[in-house]
Amino acid sequence: MSFSPVPISSASASLDPSKHVNYTLGMILGVDDLNQDFVYHANREQWIVRDLIGYGTACGMQVSKDESDINKGPSLTVSPGVALNPAGQFIRVTPAQCAYLNAWLNSDKVKATVATNLDEGKSTTVFIKLCYRSCLTDSVPVPGEACRTEDSGDLLVPSRVQDDFSLDFSFDSIDQNEETGLRAFVAWLRLVKIAAPGSDLNVFLTALRTAAGQKFVNAPDASLAMDADTIYDYLRSAFLVWTTEFRPTLRGVDADCVTPSTQDCVMLSALTFQVTGSEQTGWAVNGSVTIDESARPYLLHLRILQEWLLTASSKPLVPDDSLFVTEMTYGQASTAGVSDHYARADHTHGTPPAITLPSPDDTALKTEKSFSQDSDPGKSDHFARADHTHGTPDMGAVPSPDDNRLVAETTFSQSANAGQSTSFARADHTHGTPPDPIPPHVANAAAHKLDGDVTGALNRTFIDLIQGQPLKAANPADGQYLKYVKDHWEPSAGPAGTQGNCVLRPFNAPDYFIMAAGVVQIDSAKPFAAMITSYNNLDVSAFNRGKFGIEITLKFDGYDPGRKYIVKLTPWPDRDTMPYISWVIDTKEGIKVAVGSMQTGFDGQAVGSLMVEISEFN
Repeated sequence: MSFSPVPISSASASLDPSKHVNYTLGMILGVDDLNQDFVYHANREQWIVRDLIGYGTACGMQVSKDESDINKGPSLTVSPGVALNPAGQFIRVTPAQCAYLNAWLNSDKVKATVATNLDEGKSTTVFIKLCYRSCLTDSVPVPGEACRTEDSGDLLVPSRVQDDFSLDFSFDSIDQNEETGLRAFVAWLRLVKIAAPGSDLNVFLTALRTAAGQKFVNAPDASLAMDADTIYDYLRSAFLVWTTEFRPTLRGVDADCVTPSTQDCVMLSALTFQVTGSEQTGWAVNGSVTIDESARPYLLHLRILQEWLLTASSKPLVPDDSLFVTEMTYGQASTAGVSDHYARADHTHGTPPAITLPSPDDTALKTEKSFSQDSDPGKSDHFARADHTHGTPDMGAVPSPDDNRLVAETTFSQSANAGQSTSFARADHTHGTPPDPIPPHVANAAAHKLDGDVTGALNRTFIDLIQGQPLKAANPADGQYLKYVKDHWEPSAGPAGTQGNCVLRPFNAPDYFIMAAGVVQIDSAKPFAAMITSYNNLDVSAFNRGKFGIEITLKFDGYDPGRKYIVKLTPWPDRDTMPYISWVIDTKEGIKVAVGSMQTGFDGQAVGSLMVEISEFN
């Protein structure tokens, strides 16, 4: 019902791991002396591991699933491998371990509590935990009383303590406080830009300590920068602060720099699936199982880190200024080129051989301008036979045009007339015109003279006044507006700011638009992310866990990946569950945003809401 039975742990002796035996001449060694020496050396090995190396999967331990058994349900397999736990102990798993989820859900230890961990209609999460265990083995007889029987409990005692492990499912996650803090510290440091000149070193360290006190909830300020010329000093100071100030606070509630952790388990994977059934009828996995290893800690060995650093220092390829070989003539041979810049800028694929093209013919195409002309394919062998013709259709009975002119309709009150001509569309017809709207003024030009704010005749008018106030005769400049000053109107440059299309903007500044906005509700444990409210159809187009946390891709009407947008990401006021860091990581398929929460870890289950506003300059 689980990966392996949990062996009986050996009792630990009350020995001081900071002491070892001082061997002297004539000294008689007992069991306590040998145990003391073993505890001392074992403790130093674990000390080196937990403080100088870290913890997590070191080799193997791949988690895979098999959902082909319709009777037993999905099974999970963990391959053989080695891991280190936070206490500094090595955990070795061999051979491969396999377990069925349905059997575990119906086991006595969890069957009654499955329902309390389910959310109706939504997925539940189960974690695979790997823990260190030891067991007593290889029993041997020991001296005893002469009359002791074979049934005596102390006839045989174990002579060896064997390293072992336990591998099991659990509804409870593992406290990975140091792993979460380490990732958050590195992620924050990666967001600090490198520039010349950079911020003052003390300003940089103050910002780092402030961010640590807030558990790196907020991204570094955009003005913060490490100086490109002295970046060594910034990084060395940052790692010194991590080592002396931050790391001692992240070792767990039962550990610090001098007290080893009692945490003897590491997490291999989180499994997400839906469950159907009941305690009475039995529980079963409903649908597919999702394996998530994003929060799993692992260790890279020194050799791969060495190779990574050595190759990272290699000189990168640079583009060549040489032009590509032109391939503009027939029969050109191909050549791979000899340049070692990028894809060999001097290479060519060659061109196909020349072909013989027919020359154009000077014979003009036959004209097809009359009716009933016969078709003729032509005889010319030049191109498409320049002398060929498709002929023309038969001429139908077409009425001849009439020489009468159309009736002019240029005066008011003219009557409509269908016309009498039988040629074409009766060239002499007319539709008439509407009546004169001002018949008394037709013959009196002076009657149309304007007065007041607007003066002059109908064909030449002037605006002399506005609301009875004179308009100053001055030529306006580009961008000016009309302003009333004391007793007249005049062109003016205007105040320092003016009202734009959407928001108040400085005078002569480009327009600034709010392209989209909304509130995203996040619940990665389900998983779930949806818009609570939206402007311009802002919506979640993708949702997954990525390298830096929960990744949400947003799109809106008119989104164009080639344009530059300004993205504002602000947590909703429910502070206890708000994401502690959020930033844009990609804009190819949409605006991809990474968020995280300190509730369950930087790459854990972020729960809360995120306000989004996307803007653009005109």
